[in-house]
Amino acid sequence: MQDIPVRKIESKTTAHNELHPVKILSIQQLTNGQPHSEPLHRHDFYYLLIIESGTGSHVIDFHHYNITSGCIFVLKPGQVHQLELNANCTGYIFQFHKNYFAKTEHTSYHILRKVAQHNLYMPPANVLSKVIYSCAHSYTENSEKPEEYSEIIKANLSILLISLYRLQPQESQPLSYSTQLDEFIELIESHIHEHKQVSYYADRLHLSNYQLNHITKKMLNKTASELINEHIILEAKKYLVTTPMQVNEIAYLLGYQDPSYFIRFFKKHTNHSPEMFRKNYPEVLPY
Repeated sequence: MQDIPVRKIESKTTAHNELHPVKILSIQQLTNGQPHSEPLHRHDFYYLLIIESGTGSHVIDFHHYNITSGCIFVLKPGQVHQLELNANCTGYIFQFHKNYFAKTEHTSYHILRKVAQHNLYMPPANVLSKVIYSCAHSYTENSEKPEEYSEIIKANLSILLISLYRLQPQESQPLSYSTQLDEFIELIESHIHEHKQVSYYADRLHLSNYQLNHITKKMLNKTASELINEHIILEAKKYLVTTPMQVNEIAYLLGYQDPSYFIRFFKKHTNHSPEMFRKNYPEVLPY
C-alpha cells in the first residue's frame, strides 16, 4: 500500500561480493541517549529488534506490545510497525534482504520462515546472554570488516535464529507443511481482494479444504479461514489509518459489494466499527 512508507535495504553487490548485505545497528547508536520514535511504516526486508535492556512500545500490524528488557521482535517483509524506544534502551537491530538465506540453504531458510511466524520472543536469561554475545560479535565484525567477516555474520545470524526456533514448541511436522503454509500466506497476500474462500487457495495449492485446514491447525493452531479473515482485517486497518477513503470505498476496494456486510464483518472481528477504529486509533489497539 503506497500510503504507508516502505523502507528498503540496498541489495547491490559490495566490494566483498555480498549480494544482500546485512545492516546491523546498535540501539545506543540509533538513540544517542535520547528517546527514539518511528512513525508507522513497513520494510521490504526482515527486521530483528533485540532489546538487551530498556523500555518502550512497539506496534506491529496494529497489535501493541510493551518493550521490556530481554524481548526480541521479528518482522517479515511487508509488516507495518510503529516504534517508540526510551532513552535507556540498549541492544541491536538486524536488517537483511528477504533472499539473504537462499531457498537452497534449506535449514536456514526454513528456520527463518518458521521463526518469522511469531513477532515476539522472550528468551530465558541463559539464551538471551548467548544472543547478545552473538549480536555484539556481529556488530564488531560488521564495523571492522576483517577477512570473510560476512560469513561470520551469516553464521551468527543463523545461530540467533536457531536459538529463537528452539523456543517454539517442537512438533515433528513434515517440512512440506512449512513450505505449503508459506505458499498459502503468499497467495492470501496477493489475492485477498478478489478471493476469500478457502477452496480457492486449497485448489491453487493442489490440496483439499481439509488438508489445508489440517496444515494451518498443526502449524499455527488456526483454521485457513481464520488466517484469511485476519488478513482482510489487517488490510482494512491499513486503509482506515493511512487513507481518507470512506468506509464504503474501502469495502469495495477489498472486494465487498455490500458495505454493510463489511462493517458487520469488521466489527465482529475487532469489536469496533470501522469508523470507531479510525476515530480512536491508536487507543483501540489490542494488547
